[in-house]
Amino acid sequence: MKKTDLVILAIAVILVITLGSSYLSAKFLLKLPIGLITLLFVLYWKFMPYKNQLATNYRKYYDMMDKFTQPVFRMFSRYPRIKLGPSMEMESAPFIISSILIVILIIL
Repeated sequence: MKKTDLVILAIAVILVITLGSSYLSAKFLLKLPIGLITLLFVLYWKFMPYKNQLATNYRKYYDMMDKFTQPVFRMFSRYPRIKLGPSMEMESAPFIISSILIVILIIL
């Protein structure tokens, strides 16, 4: 069995077990994708400055994630960069998106 097949099988088993209990099913189905999206946005945000230094196999995953995140980041591009110091700035779009997703997770 390939590693990807094992990962898919493990995810399916976890979903079947959690969907069996009625208490966790609805909240879990909402929180899991939002949590995964939040994690992906934060990882993408942290790897942005180092994208040229990534190994080729990881660069492929980064480029795939870049295809989905850039349109979302462009929606928030009108907000100015956050100035952290005299020569250091931070993009505000990833910070805003991650904050919104974390607030949604807390509310759920």
